[in-house]
Amino acid sequence: MIRFSSRTIVSGCIIILIITACILYFRMPPSYGYYHSPIAIPIELAANFGEPRADHFHMGLDIRTRGKEDLPVYAVADGYVSCVKLEQTGFGKCLLIAHKNGTTSLYAHLNKFYDPLEHNVLQHQYADKSWQQSITYDSTIFRVRKGQLIGYSGNTGSSEGPHLHFELRDTRTGDVINPLISAYPVKDNTPPVVKGLYWYDREKSIYLTTPRQVNLANDANSYKGSNILLVNSPVISFGIKAIDQMSDKHFRMGIYSASLFLDDSLIFAFRLNKLSYETTRYVNACIDYEHWLNSHQYIQHLSILPGNRLTVFDRRAGNGTIRLRDTSTHRIRIQIADAAGNLTTVSLAVKYTGRNIPERLIDNKGSLLAFGKPHIIQKPNYIYNFPATAFYDNVPFEINEEKSTRKDAASLIMKAVYPNIPVHTNYIVQIKTSLSERSLLRRHTVMRITNRNTSQLIKGNWQGNYMKGSFDELGNIELLVDTIAPAITTQGWKNNTTLTDENAQLQLLAKDNLGAVDNAVALLDGKWILLYRKDNLFTYHFDNRLQPGKHRLEVTVRDIAGNITSKDFFFTKE
Repeated sequence: MIRFSSRTIVSGCIIILIITACILYFRMPPSYGYYHSPIAIPIELAANFGEPRADHFHMGLDIRTRGKEDLPVYAVADGYVSCVKLEQTGFGKCLLIAHKNGTTSLYAHLNKFYDPLEHNVLQHQYADKSWQQSITYDSTIFRVRKGQLIGYSGNTGSSEGPHLHFELRDTRTGDVINPLISAYPVKDNTPPVVKGLYWYDREKSIYLTTPRQVNLANDANSYKGSNILLVNSPVISFGIKAIDQMSDKHFRMGIYSASLFLDDSLIFAFRLNKLSYETTRYVNACIDYEHWLNSHQYIQHLSILPGNRLTVFDRRAGNGTIRLRDTSTHRIRIQIADAAGNLTTVSLAVKYTGRNIPERLIDNKGSLLAFGKPHIIQKPNYIYNFPATAFYDNVPFEINEEKSTRKDAASLIMKAVYPNIPVHTNYIVQIKTSLSERSLLRRHTVMRITNRNTSQLIKGNWQGNYMKGSFDELGNIELLVDTIAPAITTQGWKNNTTLTDENAQLQLLAKDNLGAVDNAVALLDGKWILLYRKDNLFTYHFDNRLQPGKHRLEVTVRDIAGNITSKDFFFTKE
């Protein structure tokens, strides 16, 4: 018989306890002071706070899930679930937790909530017969503890790959706080990288000039102008193309702050500590919008456009516009930093030549619309109504009317001569139709805008012989008649098939001749079921409403013009 001493038994127990504690520690999300990590793996970022995106700043952290879905997601601090949102686009499936310190955390693109919350949301969805939801809760219903499981990561909404979008907000104001400054000091020893520096002639509107690149030489974290920069305008500004890289250099993120000095005097500065969703569209005033449309790369203005109302700037320093009142040489210094404090410097000399060197300008034959004022442009075939908050600077505006070659055309095409100018707030446009007043095709007419990046359909309202609609970008606008109903096909399964326990969902793809469909409704054996939508793909995730046996699935899809297709599918569930 083997005998163990009491000392050996105690030592063995201690070792087991240590091993168990280590296992539990590494399974739990690590703590960063007040906040825990929302995931149990080390935080690695695919995107940071404040980097420019299409029509908005990125308002949180995109935390990598290593290409996987359904990773556990945890509450970062004690609190209660204050709201859940389910959107076809945007955040997809997300929840918000209010905390005792006055902040609210947001977790987006989830696949699933934790069971009690998931069950409650499901009840709301079936009661409303809608997947999309916005539900608020008081502090007594879903209380959570720091480190508690609250859901599982996914790829829902506008996500382009599996990850967790995480935000911290000021509960009282709703402002979004930079988590890298206030909560999660992610290790980062790499300074920002400058990809290009540009100058603009600011004697005129920013939209009437083109960027000119400045030659730079790179020495470690310091960039210097190769020669004295000679400019032919006494009023200039700069723009910079810069990225923040962390340990994984595959991901290129936005910079945290920038400062511009003229002869050692600070004349421009911004710092991204917090942003608000009400003002996030001002990102279009912070970048060279046309350059982004052409290249999908961002040149960030180191100046404040006249119509830019963001609060991230130090307006006491100035607006970044440089007035060269002599032909002497002046020193320019630019400092950019990331949230970890890594600093990169750009320095150069600039001199106004006093000479009028010809440059390529926009040939403005149309109207020059002044920012800060409302404008109505009316012609026999169109009316454009821009509010005072539509633009960030004076903009050239002109419309060319062209006849369409499409058989389904119901108007001329109104082509914006200068489509690469951002619009801050929606404008109203009315387009005259070629259809007779009594034409039955009017009920199937839609308004479409197209530009370099997108094509958008809306169902406008008739105002006599004009269709009226609202858009938030410029482009080519026309009226089209759509009498073609959308099509529905199965995805990953076949009609009249047998599904086994390995199947967890049914997917249907809806297609429309003009693009996106409006909605889809499904009935399982005559009863409404929940469809999750991503783009034009609709998914029914199996639940307790699907029992073994033969089933009939009735699907009805509607397009923007109001055309409807209904189709029956049959399957057997084992």
